[in-house]
Amino acid sequence: MKYPKKATNPLKLMGLRFIVQVFLVASLFFAGLICVNASDSLTSDNILIGGELDDEVVGIVEAPDGGYVLAGTTYSFGAGKADFLLIKVDDNGNVDWNNTYGGLESDVANALTPTYDGGYVLAGETSSFGLGDKDFWLVKVDQSGNMEWNQTYGSSQTIAEAKAVIQTSDNGYVLTGFQEKNTTSSILMVKTDSLGNMQWNRTYQDNVNSKNVYSLVQSNDGGYAFSGMIDTSSEDVATDGWLVETDSEGIIQWNQTYDVDEGFDYVLDLVQISDGGYAFSGTTGGFFLRDVWIVKTDEVGNILWSTVWDTAEPAYTSSLIKTNDGGFLVTGATDLRGGYYPSYMFMVKVDLSGNIQWNSTYEGLGDNKALFAIQTNDGGYALAGTTRLKEDGANYDIWFTTVTSSDIQIPEFPSWTPPLISLVAVMLVTVVYRKRLVKLDYKLCA
Repeated sequence: MKYPKKATNPLKLMGLRFIVQVFLVASLFFAGLICVNASDSLTSDNILIGGELDDEVVGIVEAPDGGYVLAGTTYSFGAGKADFLLIKVDDNGNVDWNNTYGGLESDVANALTPTYDGGYVLAGETSSFGLGDKDFWLVKVDQSGNMEWNQTYGSSQTIAEAKAVIQTSDNGYVLTGFQEKNTTSSILMVKTDSLGNMQWNRTYQDNVNSKNVYSLVQSNDGGYAFSGMIDTSSEDVATDGWLVETDSEGIIQWNQTYDVDEGFDYVLDLVQISDGGYAFSGTTGGFFLRDVWIVKTDEVGNILWSTVWDTAEPAYTSSLIKTNDGGFLVTGATDLRGGYYPSYMFMVKVDLSGNIQWNSTYEGLGDNKALFAIQTNDGGYALAGTTRLKEDGANYDIWFTTVTSSDIQIPEFPSWTPPLISLVAVMLVTVVYRKRLVKLDYKLCA
């Protein structure tokens, strides 16, 4: 059987249709692998907490009864323009209690840590109390959120903002943050006893253009390490990541700066590893776009590996935790930048060698500011974020949810991998069926 030259061979048409079907199925399948990490974060299992003004979260820890405690700043409730906020929820997200702490002016919380006695400490900045326009403020509460004591640290000549706090092995506390005196800025570290009475304080890097500190840990040898950003050049507008280790008296033992492609680099979150080294997360990139940056160092800050999670939006990390399997989880959010980019909260999981294992994103209400996480006993995570609608005049609320390990074990593929696999699959199918069509056509013609 022969066909006119302009007629369509039905066998070839069938083969072409089959190839198209294979291509479409493959494309949809691998597109699903790319997009499956995006999830709608406002289901019935999610909790929104807030009032008529902004309410923002700065940390989450596990409570002794298996629930969770969230800390933040409220502009909706309390005595003044802004107050420290502490919220206790059960494991289902139901609010057990909440308390505010502050005076008539603005008091902004920046850090939360659990204490050995089952209570909590919050650190931040106060304009209601203290000597200066802004002072470090440390608030100690019991396990029910009742204030036990509070202390301010500063002077009438400085503006000071505490960014991180830890409880030390001697039951005291260390705070680090930023202070400014006239036109000079520096990093301030304050060591206290168990009741918040200052034992000593240190300042660092008075001779640089700008700097800030965002995270603090006690090192394995009893000293301290803090991380942040620094700019030492008068000509370069970019910033470098910064890691500093001190002894137990706050004397610097070493410090390292980290520069990725001469861009804007920030070390925002820090943990120490059992081998004496450190892992940190932060952001790297240009003026508009920032990627998630995860680094492992040795015991003196030399980079052992560095991983960048490339996003198409300006991303900022909020927390870094060590996971039960020896890896790390980084959380944060992307910025709308005036509506030019989509905003979502994210989690990125890497193994001990820095290989990205999976990522998960949450849309929230559409405009997201931060996401914090802790790992739960079942291998999942409890999440606390800050989100609001994208419409004009919308206010931030605190968002809380828990996810199980089955909800988030999503493979991480490089963006070029699925299209490449689809292309190869289609090419192979095309070759095979072209050969089959030639054989069938020959038999029919014979």
